[in-house]
Amino acid sequence: MFFVLIASGIKISAQQTDSVKEENMSIHFQQTLIGQYHPAFYAKYTGMNSLQPNAESSESLTSTLFYDTRLWKGAQFILNPEIAGGTGLSKVLGVAGALNGETYRVGNPAPDLYFGRIYLRQLFGLSKDSINIDDDLNQLQGKQPASYLSINVGKFSVEDFFDASSYSHDPRTDFFNWALMSGGAWDYPANTRGYTWGFVIELVHPAWSLRISSVMEPQVANGPNMDMNIGKAHSEIIEYGRMYKIKGKKGAFHILGFFNQAHMGSYNQTLSD
Repeated sequence: MFFVLIASGIKISAQQTDSVKEENMSIHFQQTLIGQYHPAFYAKYTGMNSLQPNAESSESLTSTLFYDTRLWKGAQFILNPEIAGGTGLSKVLGVAGALNGETYRVGNPAPDLYFGRIYLRQLFGLSKDSINIDDDLNQLQGKQPASYLSINVGKFSVEDFFDASSYSHDPRTDFFNWALMSGGAWDYPANTRGYTWGFVIELVHPAWSLRISSVMEPQVANGPNMDMNIGKAHSEIIEYGRMYKIKGKKGAFHILGFFNQAHMGSYNQTLSD
């Protein structure tokens, strides 16, 4: 048995809702509480890193403030202070696709305040045509060139830019399971809470998109601290997307490649021991 309670909160904007007016500042807030439970079950084999067979429950909580402000033409500054606490079932062990996608951000069961995102976004228009952008999380209302080049530098989640499925990408609104939040084969770089430092360059056209990135890796897998030796610990990502229509229905094709270099375990050494 699993249950969830999600509460999403306020929005403060510098302009009234209008698809033409340009916002200079936007503030959003979200709070998500997820509770999960499983009854006792029989297990022939159980280890310290297994999903425990005794009945157990767990809760996780995240609260995020999304602040976005316009600095100069094409430039935005994004700041997201966040509080997270709680834990997953069996300390997020024993299931390959962990059951609560919010708990990857939680390093300590006690609520802790930190900055999730701190980055600068500079956009350069490549066309005279423009589209209307709605006010949203880390997004200012206004007009945006239909084709553009953007440079994003600072601290963020690479999931903000890559592998952005419209149907399964956020445990706060979609599926909880880690393997359904992003491509199951993609070992994306992140600290315990899901964030990293680096840059992302986006080249976007109405019919296609190209994104490349180079970011930092943690000192240990999913650890809280990033490895400052970027010559030996880094990750590069590239993704090409193509939009299409079939009988009037919109769709998108994406192909993603990545290269991770970091302090990691060796499969060959593990299997030989």
